[in-house]
Amino acid sequence: MQVVKVEKQKKHMCEITLDNGETFLLDSTYTAQNCIHTGVPLCREEIKLHTEQSQYKRALSYSVWYIERYSASAKKLGQKLKSAGYNDSTVKRTVARMCELGLIDDGELARRLSQDLLARNVSKREALYKIVSKGIPRDVAAAALEENECDETAQIKALIAKKYAEKIKTEDGIRKTVAALARKGFAYGSIKSVLSEYSEELKYSEE
Repeated sequence: MQVVKVEKQKKHMCEITLDNGETFLLDSTYTAQNCIHTGVPLCREEIKLHTEQSQYKRALSYSVWYIERYSASAKKLGQKLKSAGYNDSTVKRTVARMCELGLIDDGELARRLSQDLLARNVSKREALYKIVSKGIPRDVAAAALEENECDETAQIKALIAKKYAEKIKTEDGIRKTVAALARKGFAYGSIKSVLSEYSEELKYSEE
């Protein structure tokens, strides 16, 4: 088979037309770099190879663009590549390359996220949920959180001062504050320890 036409398309693509009427798409830069032009003979194996390599090149370029703008886990990048239309083989190969280059590092991302979340007084339980929701494996997220010392009592006190100072002036408000803090993932014992000084009900209740 022989190339009879190379026509530029949208999104930096070229449509390659063969003398038997078949067409396929390649990245325009890849097409130029590999000297694919009118008159070039191509067999089935070469077409398959060019198509795979062109997709891989585009997937790498897209991944670098994405990583420069967003903090991404390996899983998240894979999902973005799939949603962009890349096949499973290209996705797996591209993610592996990004990890190999150190551009994707789930452990480092988990450590950064855990430090940020705990510093913002997010409980370890909620922080774990948030980190895992980014596509980071649960064991990697848990290990990152364990690396950070966290004073849960201090976190609760900071949140009360910032958000619940008015509510804790009444017993009903305290009960609502306890419920709100529990929903945020803080242990009841820690919540009670902090709030018991404001509440006779909590002070003498059984844990």
